[in-house]
Amino acid sequence: MYIQMIKSLQKGISTAFIVMLSVMGLGSASLAAPPPGTTTAPYTVSYSARLTDAVGTPITTAQTVRFSLWTDSDFDAGDLLGTGAIDPGAAGYAGWVEEHTVTPDTNGLFHVDLGTITTLPNVTSSTHVYLQVDVKPDASPITDYEVIDPTGSTADTTDRHILNSAFYAINADTVDNADVGTGPGNLVTLDGAGLFDVAYIPGGTNADSFVIDADDSVAAGTIPLIFGTTLAQVLEYDIGNSYFNFSDDVNITGDLTVTGNANFSGSSEFHMREVADEAAADCTTVNELVLDTTENRIYVCTATGSPGTWAATGGAGGTYAQSIVIEPEYEDGVIVADGSDNKGKIESFFIDTDGDPGNANFNYYRWTTRQSSLQDIDLVVRVDLPDGFTGFQATPVELTYRTADGVVTTNHIDVEIEDTAGTAIPLVGGTDLTSAGAFTTSGITFGGVPTFTAGEQITIKLRPHTTSSGYTDVGRIIINYVGN
Repeated sequence: MYIQMIKSLQKGISTAFIVMLSVMGLGSASLAAPPPGTTTAPYTVSYSARLTDAVGTPITTAQTVRFSLWTDSDFDAGDLLGTGAIDPGAAGYAGWVEEHTVTPDTNGLFHVDLGTITTLPNVTSSTHVYLQVDVKPDASPITDYEVIDPTGSTADTTDRHILNSAFYAINADTVDNADVGTGPGNLVTLDGAGLFDVAYIPGGTNADSFVIDADDSVAAGTIPLIFGTTLAQVLEYDIGNSYFNFSDDVNITGDLTVTGNANFSGSSEFHMREVADEAAADCTTVNELVLDTTENRIYVCTATGSPGTWAATGGAGGTYAQSIVIEPEYEDGVIVADGSDNKGKIESFFIDTDGDPGNANFNYYRWTTRQSSLQDIDLVVRVDLPDGFTGFQATPVELTYRTADGVVTTNHIDVEIEDTAGTAIPLVGGTDLTSAGAFTTSGITFGGVPTFTAGEQITIKLRPHTTSSGYTDVGRIIINYVGN
């Protein structure tokens, strides 16, 4: 289109109008998408125009053309300094200006590339809206610049050229033919908060590694990965302490291999390593624990070395409650007649009390007689205290038994127990045991100061009594002890 200058012309083109035919924006070659392989588009905008006087005669002498970007279309004298230069503080000034000296050809045509002198800004539709074009003869002072008005009228406020879409082409919609989107080959953009929009984040990456702090700029403190703003759970590397911090529990479903020391000083729980034989195992830290899988025993290191020196754990911290269960017919048990009132028969039986396997079923001895007076027999059992034995529980012995009735004079059971030194132990709950025809279990406790040595034997004597009017059954013995 033709654009007329609204001011009276001075110096060299006085009493005339300048008519400029302009093509603002990129030429056809610049507007075309870059060919495959081109990675950087020219950051310039082509501008061509024809300069004539008021009667259409081409101007062919050297001229200076000034270009500037503005947010508003209205030019007034306040947009310039007294020197004729653009006022950098002018309200609508967008901060970009450059000058070109041109000599139009015989037809008055000239061409410049905007951005070759002063780098063009990243053009935005809210800030860079209008282009102001000023012309003066090249030899004239800067105060002689005249504004080329798009309408040729001083009465309106349209004194600058609105930028068309071609001008914004320097902010290409695609880069190397790649557009913003979520598909393969698309570009990812930041949202208004400067963050990756979740809609544009791909579901994964095929990179073999991902480096945080790639420029090594973090020299102290931590390098964190934060999960959620509300959840705010953190996985971070602590540079000062040279280890990772986790802000919450860590659950590992596979194996965990630790090549350095594992420090559980701040924890109420810890784990140990397994070895086939503690005697052949290396020991690097005193108090290290290993589980000997052959002996099924825990050892603690007392002196480092290869192999180390190990001791079986003991004391309250290394022991736990355990039991030995002995069912008739008792292993290492014998039947002994003491020489008087021993007439009767001892048999072994099994009873299924509920029809299902389990603790409600019993093996038991039954003592019967045809004598009307009480007859008895001794069932003597020798029991080894385990090597890890450290003491007995509150109820050291439990006995399951049954008598035909609850009458002591016709049916009952007495118990005697000797310690590992062969001394009889005073018992509580070990005499005149009866029931009324149903199996029952009674606890027997120790009195006195018996001697118990791990690895040695105690002796248990069970003495059932009965008459011809009943029977006495003796069943399971449970020995409750504490050991490692």
